Amino acid sequence: MALKSSSLVIWISPGIEELVKKLKARNTDVYLISEGFRQMINPVASILGIQQENSFWDLMLMSSLQGVEEKLLLFNK
Repeated sequence: MALKSSSLVIWISPGIEELVKKLKARNTDVYLISEGFRQMINPVASILGIQQENSFWDLMLMSSLQGVEEKLLLFNK
């Protein structure tokens, strides 16, 4: 299913919106965990009504200084 968020077109798995609504109706905490990046994950969390503090994503930091590549880090906000 394609959803629009400002200028982005976001594809999510069919039925996920309904699943999130049902879980929230049962007072179940819903989390969004992805190997994607914040710029893509935050709009999806917003569309699905998932709190930003419940979304986790990867942030890759790379430095070309002296050829050093920093580790892949998982960040929340």
